[in-house]
Order: sequence, then structure tokens, then C-alpha cells
Amino acid sequence: MHLYCLSGARFRMSWLSSWCLALVLIVVVHGARGAAPAPTLSFFQSNGQGHHWMLWRTDQAQATLLLALPAQPRNVFWPAGETSVYYTLDGGIFRARLDRLPSQAERLAGLPPDVGEIRALWRERGTRQMRVAAMLPVADGDVLTPGRLRYRLADGQTIAGMAVPAWGLPFVCTVLELGKDGKTWTVLARRATKDQAGGTPGLAVVDDMRHELGIANERLLESYSCRAGQCRNDVPAKLFKLAGALAGRRLDADEFSILQGGARRPAVIFATTTGDQLHMTPPVFVLGVDGRAAQVPAVAGRRQLGLAIRQTQLLLADEATGAGPVVVELATGELRFRADGWGATWVPERSVGSLP
Repeated sequence: MHLYCLSGARFRMSWLSSWCLALVLIVVVHGARGAAPAPTLSFFQSNGQGHHWMLWRTDQAQATLLLALPAQPRNVFWPAGETSVYYTLDGGIFRARLDRLPSQAERLAGLPPDVGEIRALWRERGTRQMRVAAMLPVADGDVLTPGRLRYRLADGQTIAGMAVPAWGLPFVCTVLELGKDGKTWTVLARRATKDQAGGTPGLAVVDDMRHELGIANERLLESYSCRAGQCRNDVPAKLFKLAGALAGRRLDADEFSILQGGARRPAVIFATTTGDQLHMTPPVFVLGVDGRAAQVPAVAGRRQLGLAIRQTQLLLADEATGAGPVVVELATGELRFRADGWGATWVPERSVGSLP
């Protein structure tokens, strides 16, 4: 009986030790996974002979070169769960790895002829394959008006044209998908559209075929603006009074909005103006949870801004182009980084984890 109890005690002690060890491992692994990587800024610069694609991480003093390129990359796309970023350059499609810096670019298979200029690039969520949308202008002689309006394609086929809106230039928008062999592009759709004028649909005619597994730079820039629905909200009276004291003048509450950093997080108050649509403008104030507040002087004089919070950092840049990026500490307004560049966006967090 004594031996049985001793054996049982040993068994229970062994089981408890194993359970404790497993718990420690779970906590350690969870803590490692839960620690968010430092926010990383992506932007472009010109060096007089070409373009540099730069990355600046908030825990580093200087920006790091991602790629040296002969021209400005376009259609940048950050795929979810990959160690790569995609872009187009001079009609070609490229992939650059993010797990080594500087990176090296790999060229993907070329598109078939007569599809036009690549306007969008993404990984499709449903098929997990790369897709592109290309736009080709329709020559006057290929706009066929007898009977129903149709556009003639390069291979002699025709598609239904677009009569409304009456303005804008006629285009054919083609969506292609890269096969699993990585070599062959398949045409999924050819649709008529209008472009190069305000109020024309452009690429919107293929929105039903665009479900991004990841995010494009253009959509990131859009999410930093009033188009993302983060303007025209009421600023709490106490915070607005604090902003007015910093400005040293009376402010109109109807012209200001607030961007919250999150629960129990600092907030950003900014002015808005209405032109063709609502825009963020200076002055910009950061308000800490501890009552500290500051005006961001680095953007004084700018007309339209994009604002984006990542962890404890606030990015401010030109709304349309992401030019002149400035990063300040959200709690204090302290300047952390500024660059003479454009196309500035926060690298998506699922991509940041791939960086060395």
C-alpha cells in the first residue's frame, strides 16, 4: 500500500511537472507570437539615375534599401501570408522577396499582346492565383455604331460597347489570371469601359472579379483618407477645447474630425475641407491619454493629407501620392522620421513579419 501511494505520488508529481512545463512553453510561444513587429514604412525616392524603394522600421535610425530600380514601380501589391511583394515596371510583372535586404526581383511570365497597360495587380482570394487588369484604348475606327454599339478587338472579335456615360474615352478592360504552371496567362474577361475623365467607371467594371488576398498600395493610400469614412465625426468638447488652446485661436468644431488610436490610446484631431470631396488638412493635433497634447508642425502649409496610425506611430503624407512622409510619436507629437519621397504606406503587418 505504501509503495502504491509512493508510486501514485511520483506519477502525480511527474504529470504536474509536465503540465507546468507545457504551460510555460505555451506562454512563451504565445508571447513571442503576440509581440507585434515594429511598424515599417515603405516609400520611393529618386537618386537622379533611377529609383530607390526604401523601408524604414520604427526601431531603426535609418531607412534601408529594398530595391534599386531604373524607373518607378507601379501597381504595388502586398500579398497576405507571403514573403514577397509584387509590382509592375515598364510593362513587366515582378516579385521581390522580403526576407533579405537588399532584395532581388524576379520577373513573372509576360502577358499576351494587345491587352494594353496594366492598371491593377493582385492575388485572387478564391483561386489564390495572380491576376491583372489591363486597359487598352479603342481606336475610333474600332468603335462600331451601326446597330448596337460594339468595340472591335485586335483579333477581330467584338464586344458590347459602353454608351453611358457619354463622356470619357472608350477602353477595353481585360482581366487575366496566371496559371499554376507560372507560365501561362488566361483571359477571364474583356469588358467595355470609359476612362480618362471624371465620373467614368475605369477599372470598376471588373470589381466583381477583384477579391484581393492582401492589399494594393492604392487601397492603402485610400484607407488613409476621408474616402475610408473616417471624417465628419464629432470631436469630444474637452478634446476640442484642448486643440483650440494649442492653436492659440478659436476653431470651428464643424471643420474638425477625430481619428482614434483605439481604446485607451491617443487620438488625432485634424481639420477637414470640402472640394470635389472631403479632405484631411492641417492643423493636426495629437492628444495623449495622459492629458499631453501637441500640434504637429511638420505638415503646416500642406493642403490635403493622408493620416494612418500604426501602433504608437502616426504617418502623415500627401493624400493622393503619399509624398513627403512624416512620422510622429502618437502620444507626444515628437518627430520620428521624415523623407523626401512618395508612395509612403505602412507595410501590412503580415508582410512586416517577413522582413529581416
